[in-house]
Amino acid sequence: MTGSTYRDASGSTYRDAWGIPHLRAADPLRLAFAQGRNAARDRAWQLELERHRSQGTTASFLGAGAVPSSGPSLSAPTEHPATHTTGTSSPCGCAANSRPS
Repeated sequence: MTGSTYRDASGSTYRDAWGIPHLRAADPLRLAFAQGRNAARDRAWQLELERHRSQGTTASFLGAGAVPSSGPSLSAPTEHPATHTTGTSSPCGCAANSRPS
């Protein structure tokens, strides 16, 4: 298995036989740009997956058999994080939202 090389104005990226990137650039600023571009290229699949998970469309992206349900993976907390008191008129029952009598 051989490596591959990507070149542009910011520098070059060589991926060895194991897929490990080796970056070269003329100066530190171009090297930082090349590192950012490399990280974005390596993580593009993860950004796409998380976008589908947050929208509840994972099954359309991976196929219906790949996920048990295609609902949104981010759910709202079931309880308000503050300590609750009973008998308040606030919508969540939280003492922080009630007016003193």
